Amino acid sequence: MKIFNTEIPKANPVLLAILTVLGALSFFLKGSIVAGNVLDIGIIICSIYFLFTKKGKFERFFTSPIVYIICAYCAFGFITAIYNEVAILDFIYAYKAFMYAAICYQFIGKGDLKRSELETLYFYLSITFLIVYLVKRFLIGDGRPMLVVENNYELMTLIFLYFSVYLSRERASIVETILLGAVLIVSGSRSALVAGLIIVGFVMRPRSAKALLGYGVVMVVAVLALQFVFTSRMDPDGLNGIDRVNFLNVFLRETSSWNPLQFLYGNRPLSPLSSEACGSLKYYKKLFSSENGQICYSVILHSFVLRTAFDHGLIGLIAIHSIFFFYMIRSGVSVVQGSVVMMAIIANGISVSSLNNGFIVLGIVSILLAEKNSDALLNLKSSSRKQFKRRHRGVQV
Repeated sequence: MKIFNTEIPKANPVLLAILTVLGALSFFLKGSIVAGNVLDIGIIICSIYFLFTKKGKFERFFTSPIVYIICAYCAFGFITAIYNEVAILDFIYAYKAFMYAAICYQFIGKGDLKRSELETLYFYLSITFLIVYLVKRFLIGDGRPMLVVENNYELMTLIFLYFSVYLSRERASIVETILLGAVLIVSGSRSALVAGLIIVGFVMRPRSAKALLGYGVVMVVAVLALQFVFTSRMDPDGLNGIDRVNFLNVFLRETSSWNPLQFLYGNRPLSPLSSEACGSLKYYKKLFSSENGQICYSVILHSFVLRTAFDHGLIGLIAIHSIFFFYMIRSGVSVVQGSVVMMAIIANGISVSSLNNGFIVLGIVSILLAEKNSDALLNLKSSSRKQFKRRHRGVQV
């Protein structure tokens, strides 16, 4: 079956059953942290599976300088947490992105997720997102619909899965792009829409003068959609009513007395914010320390960029993004493609937890494991050469 000259992937009964159950459960989960914890466990299990089943992974993991450096840095943070009697959960929130970085080393590779698998998964997952979001938004009246967790997070998985499909064949179809655009507009998520616009803008870029007009129309529609989402969620108090602006003001006050070295290396490990800062953010009580309700750490600032700059400095902020960028390059992603993905990650990190969230990391894993179009062509050429040799074996010229 074709729509707009796009072949619709054949339905996988198991995948459909899982997505149907997930869609039904979404009306009861209401952003439960259970989903995030289950995902974290799943990522760890998959990493262990790759560690022991993929040839050479075990040796490379335990001889990798990057892994040693990350583990040493996290160990230092853990020892500091124990010494200063900081709750383990608070330590995990501060170092989670670096833990993900160590785990994701196992997913560096080429072609574990085949093109047909990516196409099928993306198509039916995006349909699930769209149906659930439409029902919740227009029938239930939920202004920020979600499938399992806050849509700022889960939509990054869908966006990066769309990009993984693109990587597998160096293009994305109109149907796939329309599906992603519809989901993002209905979601009401500003950060996801900006990240999606970055990815779609690159994927759908014109490759000929003839396509330039169509690209211009798509970009105009995208910008209008972005304006609609932003204005529909604009607070009557203007900038002062935007919580992210308040977080930025708190960060600027907390760092106003820092010297240049502190901006480079960050605050002392696992240092809480001042009592005045915590008092001004008391509305976010759930993000206060897990053991002391009077103390809050950088996690309350929401923005991954601000949190990482506060705890790990500019060096830590650059390092964690560079690690994931390096992983993508090692997995066959070009420098330009990897840079586009990093732009989307940073756009998300300006608003929410970005690399500190398992759903975004899951999307990155799909990019790392995706069969790249260049790899597919290389495999095809290799297969053709082997067939040619077998066909002409024994023939003397």
